[in-house]
Amino acid sequence: MKWNRSTLGEIAKRTSSVIQTGPFGSQLHQHEYEDEGVPVIMPKDISGGRVLEESVARISETTAERLNRHRLNPRTLVVPRRGDVTKRAFITADQDGWLCGTGCLKIELKGDVLSPEYLYYFMEQEDVVSWIRQNSVGTTMLNLSAAIIADLPVAYPDFPSQSRIASILTTYDDLIENNRRRMTLLEESARLLYREWFVHFRFPGHESTRFSNGLPEGWERGHIGDFIDQGAVDLQTGPFGTQLKASDYTEDGTPVINVRNIGYGDLRPDKLEFVPEEIAERLSVHLLRPDDIVFGRKGAVDRHILITQAHDGWMQGSDCIRLRSLTEQVCPVILSFAFREPSHHDWMLTQCGNKATMASLNQSVIGRIPILVPCEKIRSEFQVYTRDLLNQIANLTSQNQKLKTARDLLLPRLMSGEIEV
Repeated sequence: MKWNRSTLGEIAKRTSSVIQTGPFGSQLHQHEYEDEGVPVIMPKDISGGRVLEESVARISETTAERLNRHRLNPRTLVVPRRGDVTKRAFITADQDGWLCGTGCLKIELKGDVLSPEYLYYFMEQEDVVSWIRQNSVGTTMLNLSAAIIADLPVAYPDFPSQSRIASILTTYDDLIENNRRRMTLLEESARLLYREWFVHFRFPGHESTRFSNGLPEGWERGHIGDFIDQGAVDLQTGPFGTQLKASDYTEDGTPVINVRNIGYGDLRPDKLEFVPEEIAERLSVHLLRPDDIVFGRKGAVDRHILITQAHDGWMQGSDCIRLRSLTEQVCPVILSFAFREPSHHDWMLTQCGNKATMASLNQSVIGRIPILVPCEKIRSEFQVYTRDLLNQIANLTSQNQKLKTARDLLLPRLMSGEIEV
Protein backbone atom coordinates (compact mmCIF):
# COMPACT_ATOMS: atom_id res chain seq x y z
CA MET A 1 0.00 0.00 0.00
CA LYS A 2 1.44 3.35 -1.09
CA TRP A 3 1.59 6.13 1.51
CA ASN A 4 1.53 9.83 0.63
CA ARG A 5 3.07 12.54 2.78
CA SER A 6 2.06 16.17 3.03
CA THR A 7 1.01 18.75 5.60
CA LEU A 8 -2.55 19.34 6.70
CA GLY A 9 -2.35 22.91 5.38
CA GLU A 10 -1.18 21.82 1.92
CA ILE A 11 -4.02 19.30 1.70
CA ALA A 12 -6.52 21.93 2.86
CA LYS A 13 -5.30 24.34 0.17
CA ARG A 14 -5.58 21.72 -2.59
CA THR A 15 -9.11 20.70 -1.57
CA SER A 16 -10.52 24.10 -0.48
CA SER A 17 -10.86 22.69 3.04
CA VAL A 18 -11.16 24.91 6.12
CA ILE A 19 -8.82 25.28 9.11
CA GLN A 20 -10.31 28.09 11.16
CA THR A 21 -10.20 29.39 14.72
CA GLY A 22 -13.37 30.06 16.68
CA PRO A 23 -14.65 33.59 17.35
CA PHE A 24 -12.44 35.92 19.38
CA GLY A 25 -13.61 37.21 22.74
CA SER A 26 -14.40 40.56 21.13
CA GLN A 27 -16.86 38.77 18.81
CA LEU A 28 -18.56 36.60 21.43
CA HIS A 29 -18.93 38.13 24.89
CA GLN A 30 -19.64 36.40 28.20
CA HIS A 31 -23.00 38.18 28.59
CA GLU A 32 -24.23 36.66 25.31
CA TYR A 33 -24.39 33.14 26.74
CA GLU A 34 -27.89 31.91 27.60
CA ASP A 35 -29.58 28.89 29.18
CA GLU A 36 -31.09 27.80 25.88
CA GLY A 37 -30.22 28.16 22.21
CA VAL A 38 -27.41 27.06 19.91
CA PRO A 39 -24.68 25.00 21.68
CA VAL A 40 -21.13 26.41 21.60
CA ILE A 41 -18.26 23.91 21.94
CA MET A 42 -15.43 24.98 24.27
CA PRO A 43 -12.21 23.10 25.20
CA LYS A 44 -13.81 21.92 28.47
CA ASP A 45 -16.56 20.19 26.49
CA ILE A 46 -14.15 17.89 24.62
CA SER A 47 -13.26 14.55 26.20
CA GLY A 48 -12.63 11.05 24.91
CA GLY A 49 -12.91 12.14 21.30
CA ARG A 50 -16.44 13.46 21.66
CA VAL A 51 -18.41 16.45 22.92
CA LEU A 52 -19.75 16.30 26.48
CA GLU A 53 -23.17 17.76 25.78
CA GLU A 54 -24.16 18.20 29.44
CA SER A 55 -21.62 20.99 29.96
CA VAL A 56 -22.07 22.92 26.69
CA ALA A 57 -22.90 26.66 26.90
CA ARG A 58 -25.45 28.19 24.53
CA ILE A 59 -26.18 31.39 22.63
CA SER A 60 -29.28 32.77 20.93
CA GLU A 61 -30.09 31.94 17.31
CA THR A 62 -29.59 35.64 16.47
CA THR A 63 -26.04 35.62 17.87
CA ALA A 64 -25.31 32.32 16.11
CA GLU A 65 -26.44 33.80 12.78
CA ARG A 66 -24.01 36.68 13.26
CA LEU A 67 -21.23 34.11 13.81
CA ASN A 68 -22.43 31.86 11.00
CA ARG A 69 -18.91 31.19 9.63
CA HIS A 70 -18.16 29.33 12.86
CA ARG A 71 -21.07 26.90 12.45
CA LEU A 72 -20.11 23.22 12.45
CA ASN A 73 -21.02 20.63 9.85
CA PRO A 74 -21.06 16.86 10.45
CA ARG A 75 -17.64 15.18 10.04
CA THR A 76 -15.80 18.33 11.15
CA LEU A 77 -13.00 18.01 13.74
CA VAL A 78 -12.89 20.46 16.64
CA VAL A 79 -9.58 20.94 18.49
CA PRO A 80 -8.81 23.09 21.59
CA ARG A 81 -6.52 26.08 20.98
CA ARG A 82 -5.37 26.25 24.58
CA GLY A 83 -4.86 23.89 27.51
CA ASP A 84 -4.91 20.24 26.46
CA VAL A 85 -4.42 20.94 22.76
CA THR A 86 -4.06 17.22 21.96
CA LYS A 87 -7.79 16.55 22.41
CA ARG A 88 -10.21 16.51 19.50
CA ALA A 89 -13.89 15.86 18.87
CA PHE A 90 -15.62 14.48 15.77
CA ILE A 91 -18.84 16.35 15.02
CA THR A 92 -21.83 14.07 14.42
CA ALA A 93 -25.15 14.68 12.64
CA ASP A 94 -26.71 15.39 16.06
CA GLN A 95 -24.35 18.38 16.44
CA ASP A 96 -24.99 19.85 12.97
CA GLY A 97 -25.23 23.64 13.21
CA TRP A 98 -23.52 23.93 16.59
CA LEU A 99 -20.82 26.57 16.95
CA CYS A 100 -17.04 26.28 17.22
CA GLY A 101 -16.42 28.32 20.36
CA THR A 102 -13.76 30.70 21.54
CA GLY A 103 -10.75 28.63 22.51
CA CYS A 104 -11.25 26.04 19.73
CA LEU A 105 -10.52 25.67 16.03
CA LYS A 106 -12.26 23.58 13.40
CA ILE A 107 -10.89 21.38 10.62
CA GLU A 108 -13.45 20.87 7.86
CA LEU A 109 -12.08 18.59 5.14
CA LYS A 110 -13.49 18.49 1.61
CA GLY A 111 -12.81 16.37 -1.45
CA ASP A 112 -11.39 12.85 -1.69
CA VAL A 113 -7.77 13.39 -0.64
CA LEU A 114 -7.99 13.12 3.15
CA SER A 115 -10.92 11.54 4.99
CA PRO A 116 -12.09 13.34 8.18
CA GLU A 117 -12.56 9.96 9.88
CA TYR A 118 -9.02 8.92 8.96
CA LEU A 119 -7.58 12.23 10.20
CA TYR A 120 -9.49 11.83 13.47
CA TYR A 121 -7.71 8.53 14.17
CA PHE A 122 -4.40 9.70 12.70
CA MET A 123 -4.30 12.50 15.29
CA GLU A 124 -4.58 9.97 18.11
CA GLN A 125 -1.18 8.39 17.42
CA GLU A 126 1.48 9.04 20.06
CA ASP A 127 3.95 10.65 17.65
CA VAL A 128 1.24 13.02 16.34
CA VAL A 129 0.16 13.91 19.88
CA SER A 130 3.83 14.63 20.72
CA TRP A 131 4.22 16.79 17.59
CA ILE A 132 1.18 18.90 18.51
CA ARG A 133 2.38 19.32 22.08
CA GLN A 134 5.95 20.21 21.08
CA ASN A 135 4.92 22.70 18.40
CA SER A 136 2.34 24.50 20.53
CA VAL A 137 3.50 27.65 22.31
CA GLY A 138 3.33 28.65 25.97
CA THR A 139 4.84 27.49 29.24
CA THR A 140 2.03 27.50 31.82
CA MET A 141 -0.66 26.80 29.19
CA LEU A 142 -0.11 25.47 25.68
CA ASN A 143 -1.63 27.43 22.79
CA LEU A 144 -2.34 26.06 19.33
CA SER A 145 -3.05 28.21 16.26
CA ALA A 146 -4.53 27.43 12.85
CA ALA A 147 -1.08 28.09 11.35
CA ILE A 148 0.57 25.52 13.65
CA ILE A 149 -2.01 22.79 12.99
CA ALA A 150 -1.70 23.52 9.25
CA ASP A 151 1.99 22.50 9.50
CA LEU A 152 1.05 19.07 10.91
CA PRO A 153 2.77 16.35 8.80
CA VAL A 154 0.21 13.79 7.58
CA ALA A 155 0.91 10.33 6.16
CA TYR A 156 -2.04 8.82 4.32
CA PRO A 157 -2.83 6.02 1.83
CA ASP A 158 -5.35 6.24 -1.01
CA PHE A 159 -8.87 7.39 -0.10
CA PRO A 160 -10.56 3.93 -0.16
CA SER A 161 -7.83 2.55 2.14
CA GLN A 162 -8.35 5.48 4.52
CA SER A 163 -12.06 4.65 4.63
CA ARG A 164 -11.36 0.99 5.40
CA ILE A 165 -8.91 1.87 8.20
CA ALA A 166 -11.40 4.31 9.73
CA SER A 167 -14.24 1.78 9.37
CA ILE A 168 -12.35 -0.87 11.36
CA LEU A 169 -11.60 1.55 14.19
CA THR A 170 -15.10 3.06 14.08
CA THR A 171 -16.58 -0.40 14.71
CA TYR A 172 -14.86 -0.41 18.11
CA ASP A 173 -15.90 3.17 18.83
CA ASP A 174 -19.51 2.45 17.89
CA LEU A 175 -19.62 -0.43 20.38
CA ILE A 176 -18.08 1.83 23.03
CA GLU A 177 -20.61 4.58 22.25
CA ASN A 178 -23.57 2.17 22.39
CA ASN A 179 -22.41 0.97 25.81
CA ARG A 180 -21.97 4.57 26.93
CA ARG A 181 -25.54 5.40 25.92
CA ARG A 182 -26.83 2.38 27.80
CA MET A 183 -24.90 3.57 30.86
CA THR A 184 -26.45 7.03 30.51
CA LEU A 185 -29.97 5.54 30.48
CA LEU A 186 -29.23 3.34 33.50
CA GLU A 187 -27.78 6.28 35.43
CA GLU A 188 -30.73 8.50 34.54
CA SER A 189 -33.10 5.81 35.81
CA ALA A 190 -31.26 5.72 39.16
CA ARG A 191 -31.13 9.53 39.30
CA LEU A 192 -34.89 9.83 38.76
CA LEU A 193 -35.47 7.29 41.53
CA TYR A 194 -33.26 9.34 43.86
CA ARG A 195 -35.24 12.51 43.14
CA GLU A 196 -38.54 10.71 43.62
CA TRP A 197 -37.55 9.33 47.03
CA PHE A 198 -35.24 11.97 48.52
CA VAL A 199 -36.25 15.25 46.87
CA HIS A 200 -40.01 14.80 46.47
CA PHE A 201 -40.27 12.32 49.40
CA ARG A 202 -42.41 9.89 47.37
CA PHE A 203 -40.66 6.78 48.70
CA PRO A 204 -42.44 3.45 49.36
CA GLY A 205 -44.89 3.94 52.23
CA HIS A 206 -44.74 7.75 52.15
CA GLU A 207 -48.55 7.96 52.24
CA SER A 208 -48.67 6.68 55.82
CA THR A 209 -45.44 8.32 57.04
CA ARG A 210 -45.60 11.15 59.57
CA PHE A 211 -43.57 14.28 58.81
CA SER A 212 -41.95 16.64 61.29
CA ASN A 213 -40.20 19.91 60.34
CA GLY A 214 -40.41 18.96 56.68
CA LEU A 215 -38.77 15.55 57.13
CA PRO A 216 -40.19 12.03 57.43
CA GLU A 217 -40.00 10.64 60.96
CA GLY A 218 -36.66 8.93 61.58
CA TRP A 219 -34.84 11.02 58.99
CA GLU A 220 -32.18 13.59 59.84
CA ARG A 221 -30.30 16.47 58.27
CA GLY A 222 -26.66 17.02 59.06
CA HIS A 223 -23.23 17.67 57.61
CA ILE A 224 -20.47 15.30 56.58
CA GLY A 225 -18.32 16.90 59.28
CA ASP A 226 -20.70 15.55 61.96
CA PHE A 227 -19.77 12.02 60.93
CA ILE A 228 -16.08 12.85 60.53
CA ASP A 229 -16.08 13.99 64.16
CA GLN A 230 -17.67 10.68 65.17
CA GLY A 231 -15.06 8.69 63.24
CA ALA A 232 -17.81 7.40 60.94
CA VAL A 233 -16.42 9.04 57.80
CA ASP A 234 -12.76 9.07 56.78
CA LEU A 235 -11.16 11.60 54.42
CA GLN A 236 -7.83 11.01 52.71
CA THR A 237 -5.96 13.51 50.55
CA GLY A 238 -4.02 12.04 47.62
CA PRO A 239 -0.25 11.46 47.80
CA PHE A 240 2.00 14.53 47.87
CA GLY A 241 4.17 15.34 44.88
CA THR A 242 7.19 14.12 46.84
CA GLN A 243 5.52 10.70 47.23
CA LEU A 244 4.25 10.33 43.67
CA LYS A 245 6.33 11.96 40.94
CA ALA A 246 5.58 12.39 37.23
CA SER A 247 8.47 10.02 36.49
CA ASP A 248 6.71 7.24 38.47
CA TYR A 249 3.96 6.81 35.86
CA THR A 250 4.17 3.87 33.45
CA GLU A 251 2.18 2.48 30.51
CA ASP A 252 0.48 -0.18 32.64
CA GLY A 253 0.09 -1.28 36.25
CA THR A 254 -2.32 0.12 38.85
CA PRO A 255 -4.68 2.76 37.36
CA VAL A 256 -4.56 6.19 39.03
CA ILE A 257 -7.66 8.40 39.12
CA ASN A 258 -6.71 12.04 38.65
CA VAL A 259 -9.03 15.04 38.52
CA ARG A 260 -9.38 14.84 34.72
CA ASN A 261 -10.83 11.32 35.12
CA ILE A 262 -13.62 12.46 37.44
CA GLY A 263 -17.05 12.99 35.90
CA TYR A 264 -20.44 13.63 37.45
CA GLY A 265 -20.47 10.43 39.48
CA ASP A 266 -18.74 8.39 36.79
CA LEU A 267 -15.25 7.69 35.48
CA ARG A 268 -13.77 9.50 32.49
CA PRO A 269 -11.14 7.01 31.31
CA ASP A 270 -9.58 9.44 28.83
CA LYS A 271 -5.82 9.76 29.50
CA LEU A 272 -5.89 7.36 32.46
CA GLU A 273 -2.42 6.95 34.01
CA PHE A 274 -0.77 3.99 35.74
CA VAL A 275 1.91 3.28 38.35
CA PRO A 276 3.91 0.07 38.96
CA GLU A 277 2.51 -2.37 41.53
CA GLU A 278 5.40 -1.70 43.95
CA ILE A 279 4.57 2.03 44.07
CA ALA A 280 0.88 1.23 44.59
CA GLU A 281 1.84 -1.04 47.52
CA ARG A 282 4.04 1.68 49.03
CA LEU A 283 1.12 4.13 48.76
CA SER A 284 -1.51 1.58 49.82
CA VAL A 285 -3.31 4.12 52.04
CA HIS A 286 -4.42 5.75 48.77
CA LEU A 287 -5.85 2.57 47.21
CA LEU A 288 -9.59 2.70 46.57
CA ARG A 289 -12.44 0.40 47.54
CA PRO A 290 -15.97 0.02 46.15
CA ASP A 291 -18.28 2.78 47.49
CA ASP A 292 -15.43 5.24 48.08
CA ILE A 293 -16.17 8.71 46.72
CA VAL A 294 -13.35 10.67 45.08
CA PHE A 295 -13.36 14.46 44.57
CA GLY A 296 -10.98 16.65 42.60
CA ARG A 297 -9.13 19.22 44.73
CA LYS A 298 -8.51 21.75 41.95
CA GLY A 299 -10.69 23.11 39.18
CA ALA A 300 -13.81 20.96 38.73
CA VAL A 301 -14.53 20.71 42.47
CA ASP A 302 -18.24 20.04 41.87
CA ARG A 303 -17.49 16.67 40.26
CA HIS A 304 -16.94 13.30 41.93
CA ILE A 305 -16.72 9.61 41.14
CA LEU A 306 -18.38 6.75 43.01
CA ILE A 307 -15.93 3.86 43.05
CA THR A 308 -17.44 0.58 41.86
CA GLN A 309 -16.22 -3.03 41.81
CA ALA A 310 -14.63 -2.25 38.42
CA HIS A 311 -12.29 0.27 40.11
CA ASP A 312 -11.44 -1.83 43.18
CA GLY A 313 -7.72 -1.50 43.99
CA TRP A 314 -7.18 1.57 41.82
CA MET A 315 -5.37 4.54 43.36
CA GLN A 316 -6.36 8.14 43.99
CA GLY A 317 -4.10 10.76 42.42
CA SER A 318 -2.29 13.66 44.06
CA ASP A 319 -5.01 16.14 43.10
CA CYS A 320 -7.85 14.18 44.73
CA ILE A 321 -9.59 13.71 48.09
CA ARG A 322 -11.17 10.36 48.99
CA LEU A 323 -14.27 10.04 51.22
CA ARG A 324 -14.93 6.64 52.81
CA SER A 325 -18.02 5.87 54.90
CA LEU A 326 -17.40 3.65 57.92
CA THR A 327 -21.04 3.53 59.00
CA GLU A 328 -24.30 2.32 57.44
CA GLN A 329 -25.89 5.67 58.32
CA VAL A 330 -23.89 7.44 55.61
CA CYS A 331 -24.79 5.62 52.40
CA PRO A 332 -22.24 6.39 49.63
CA VAL A 333 -24.75 5.55 46.88
CA ILE A 334 -27.27 8.07 48.24
CA LEU A 335 -24.49 10.63 48.72
CA SER A 336 -23.32 10.15 45.14
CA PHE A 337 -26.76 10.85 43.69
CA ALA A 338 -27.15 13.85 46.00
CA PHE A 339 -23.83 15.14 44.65
CA ARG A 340 -25.21 14.91 41.09
CA GLU A 341 -27.98 17.43 41.81
CA PRO A 342 -27.57 20.93 40.31
CA SER A 343 -28.05 22.50 43.75
CA HIS A 344 -25.00 20.61 45.03
CA HIS A 345 -22.86 21.75 42.09
CA ASP A 346 -23.82 25.38 42.80
CA TRP A 347 -23.12 24.96 46.52
CA MET A 348 -19.67 23.46 45.93
CA LEU A 349 -18.60 26.16 43.49
CA THR A 350 -19.77 28.87 45.89
CA GLN A 351 -18.04 27.31 48.90
CA CYS A 352 -14.80 26.77 47.00
CA GLY A 353 -14.65 30.43 46.07
CA ASN A 354 -15.41 29.96 42.36
CA LYS A 355 -12.18 31.91 41.89
CA ALA A 356 -11.19 33.37 38.54
CA THR A 357 -7.96 31.39 38.73
CA MET A 358 -9.03 27.95 39.94
CA ALA A 359 -11.56 26.74 42.51
CA SER A 360 -9.96 24.75 45.34
CA LEU A 361 -11.49 22.04 47.54
CA ASN A 362 -10.23 21.03 50.99
CA GLN A 363 -11.36 18.81 53.86
CA SER A 364 -12.95 21.75 55.66
CA VAL A 365 -15.33 22.40 52.75
CA ILE A 366 -16.22 18.70 52.51
CA GLY A 367 -17.04 18.73 56.21
CA ARG A 368 -19.59 21.50 55.61
CA ILE A 369 -21.47 19.61 52.86
CA PRO A 370 -25.11 19.26 53.99
CA ILE A 371 -26.50 15.72 53.78
CA LEU A 372 -29.80 13.95 54.28
CA VAL A 373 -29.77 10.78 56.39
CA PRO A 374 -32.86 8.63 55.70
CA CYS A 375 -34.08 5.88 58.01
CA GLU A 376 -32.42 2.47 57.76
CA LYS A 377 -35.36 0.84 55.91
CA ILE A 378 -35.37 3.39 53.07
CA ARG A 379 -31.55 3.36 52.84
CA SER A 380 -31.57 -0.41 52.39
CA GLU A 381 -34.41 -0.41 49.86
CA PHE A 382 -32.75 2.30 47.75
CA GLN A 383 -29.49 0.35 47.67
CA VAL A 384 -31.35 -2.80 46.58
CA TYR A 385 -33.01 -0.92 43.71
CA THR A 386 -29.87 0.89 42.56
CA ARG A 387 -27.19 -1.74 43.17
CA ASP A 388 -28.20 -3.77 40.12
CA LEU A 389 -28.21 -0.61 37.97
CA LEU A 390 -24.76 0.37 39.24
CA ASN A 391 -23.42 -3.16 38.67
CA GLN A 392 -24.68 -3.05 35.08
CA ILE A 393 -22.95 0.31 34.62
CA ALA A 394 -19.73 -1.13 36.10
CA ASN A 395 -19.89 -4.13 33.73
CA LEU A 396 -20.42 -1.87 30.72
CA THR A 397 -17.53 0.32 31.90
CA SER A 398 -15.31 -2.77 32.06
CA GLN A 399 -16.41 -3.83 28.56
CA ASN A 400 -15.56 -0.38 27.23
CA GLN A 401 -12.11 -0.46 28.81
CA LYS A 402 -11.39 -3.80 27.08
CA LEU A 403 -12.72 -2.51 23.75
CA LYS A 404 -10.60 0.63 24.04
CA THR A 405 -7.49 -1.41 24.86
CA ALA A 406 -8.03 -3.61 21.79
CA ARG A 407 -8.67 -0.57 19.60
CA ASP A 408 -5.57 1.24 20.91
CA LEU A 409 -3.40 -1.78 20.08
CA LEU A 410 -4.87 -1.96 16.59
CA LEU A 411 -4.62 1.76 15.72
CA PRO A 412 -0.81 2.12 15.27
CA ARG A 413 -0.61 -1.15 13.32
CA LEU A 414 -3.26 0.06 10.88
CA MET A 415 -1.72 3.51 10.59
CA SER A 416 1.76 2.12 9.90
CA GLY A 417 0.56 -0.30 7.23
CA GLU A 418 1.63 -3.29 9.34
CA ILE A 419 -1.91 -4.60 8.92
CA GLU A 420 -3.11 -4.53 5.31
CA VAL A 421 -6.67 -3.35 4.65
